[in-house]
Amino acid sequence: MLKIQFKSLSRQMLLSIILLITIVCLGIAIISNIISKNAIIKTVNTDLPEIADQASKTIEAEINQQLKVLELFSLNPTLGDEKAPINIKMELLNKEKTRSGHLDMAIVDAAGNGINTSGDTFNSKGQIGYEKAISGTPNVSDPLISKANGKLIVIYSVPIIKNGSLVGVLQSVRSGDALSAYTSSINLGKTGKAYIISKDGTLIASENKDLVMSQSNNIKNSEKDSSLKEIADIEKEMVSGKKSAAKYKSNGVEHYIGYSPIKSAGWSLGIDVESSEVLASITTLTKSIVVVSILFIIIGAAIAYLISKSITKPINNSVSELETIANGDLTGEISDKLLSRKDEIGSMVKAINTMKESILHMLHDVEGSSSSIDQQINTIHGISQELASSSEDITVATNDVAKGNTEQAGDLVDITSIIEDFSNKLSDMIDLIKNVDTSTVDIKNMADNSSIDMDNLVISIKNVNEVFRDLIIKTKNVEENILKINTITNLINQISDQTNLLALNAAIEAARAGEAGRGFSVVADEIRKLAEQSKTSSVNISSLIEQISTDTERMANATDIVNTELSAQEENIYTAIESFKTITQAVDDITPKMHEANKSIAHLNESKEVILSKVEGASAIAEEVSASSEEIAASTADMGTSAKNIEDSLALLSDMSQKLMNNVTKFKIN
Repeated sequence: MLKIQFKSLSRQMLLSIILLITIVCLGIAIISNIISKNAIIKTVNTDLPEIADQASKTIEAEINQQLKVLELFSLNPTLGDEKAPINIKMELLNKEKTRSGHLDMAIVDAAGNGINTSGDTFNSKGQIGYEKAISGTPNVSDPLISKANGKLIVIYSVPIIKNGSLVGVLQSVRSGDALSAYTSSINLGKTGKAYIISKDGTLIASENKDLVMSQSNNIKNSEKDSSLKEIADIEKEMVSGKKSAAKYKSNGVEHYIGYSPIKSAGWSLGIDVESSEVLASITTLTKSIVVVSILFIIIGAAIAYLISKSITKPINNSVSELETIANGDLTGEISDKLLSRKDEIGSMVKAINTMKESILHMLHDVEGSSSSIDQQINTIHGISQELASSSEDITVATNDVAKGNTEQAGDLVDITSIIEDFSNKLSDMIDLIKNVDTSTVDIKNMADNSSIDMDNLVISIKNVNEVFRDLIIKTKNVEENILKINTITNLINQISDQTNLLALNAAIEAARAGEAGRGFSVVADEIRKLAEQSKTSSVNISSLIEQISTDTERMANATDIVNTELSAQEENIYTAIESFKTITQAVDDITPKMHEANKSIAHLNESKEVILSKVEGASAIAEEVSASSEEIAASTADMGTSAKNIEDSLALLSDMSQKLMNNVTKFKIN
């Protein structure tokens, strides 16, 4: 940062005041400029729409006036009379055209067929102006180019009403240049101009008639030319029927525009003025403020010069007095005029006078104290020598104490290490005992569970034995029943043999009887067949019974073997149950002892922690004592060094005292 060094306080004050006045004037100029600009812009944004509104109302009144005149003329009964000759109607229209200054007039019937004063016929069906009028709404068309002569025209249309019914439309054609002439008459400064656009944004009135004739449309043109986007956006707001103000740029020039709708025609009137003209008064104001500011700066500089001189003159006198004191002359007197001042300069001069008197008293005191300092130096010198001798003895003693404490601290560290090793082994033993205790509980639980399972198994084996006993009994019963069935089968065989023999005898007797015994022979033959079949079945049954008997005998033998094995297994299970009971009893005896051992180990571990804590505390204390001894030794050594330094300082102080007296003699105090 650049710093300006001033050799004169008056210059510094002068430039500071001028700079302050300049900053204030510059600030006032900037603030005034901003406030004025904002006020003007606010006024423009308020006044331009109002001016545009007044102009639009004037045009709207003119349009309504023309429509009213045309409506009054349409009340002529001849115009609404369908039977009236057309030439009579044309004569009326020509007179009205001449009287009112119309370019042309026409009458159109309800079917849209029309005729004008020039004798031309046409059909207006579908035309907006005609359709509105035939619906009962008087209206004016947008300015359009006449096909007959290429001039700009405006068509006014009103309904012809007869007996409350719409029977036709009366139209008048007027020059469209009247709108441009009116907008050209609206002057706002040098650059202000007015123009009118239709409901689709087409320019219909302006001082630039070429643009009107070419039917220029910024809204449509902005689609190809992006530079027209700002004014196109504003004109979109205009055709929407709004009353407002806006700002835009065209060809690098800033413009303000106020606009208001012409409601009866659906048009919008805008008044455009360049920003430079609107803000021209600000430039004049700025120039005036600059001139006034320069004048204030000159006046302020003159006043600042006088003020700086009145301030710096007594300061310069004070500086001269200080320079005299700085040279060692304390005999001068400060003027009573300066001492009597009541401002800051007077306070400064009084402070200088007080300082001079204080220096005089101090110098007198220094002279008196210098001799006393020499005497004290000699006394301190003797004390410092005794202090140095004592510090050497203390150093030797503290070194011996520190050595003993260091050895003791080392022994305590070894004890701590041994106790920590014992602690680790004790912790391992605690973990092992906890594991054994846990395993003992698990063994007891498993033994209890196994004993229960064995009891259940004994019950199951008893049930199986009972089932096998029933099975053996039933097997023997089956064997006995099979023997009975075998006896019955033998009986059936005998009966079959007898039946077969009887059937044979019956057949022989039937043969002897001849025809009379033929039926009996057939019966005897069938009985013989049944007997043979019974014998065959009996043989098969005997064979099956023999096999079943063999299997039953084997099954009985097997059940005897299984019964024997089950009895032996039952005895083994009883033996296992007794063993499990013995194990459970042993585990029950061990468990309380393990709990007691666990508690004893826990108490031992707590005692170990206390011992370890005590040893660590003793070790720490020993280390602290050793460190303190070393610090005492170091401090004693430092004390010896300090005593030596005191000797040196005393010599230096004696030398300085001598030099001080030499300097005091340089001051002129008498």
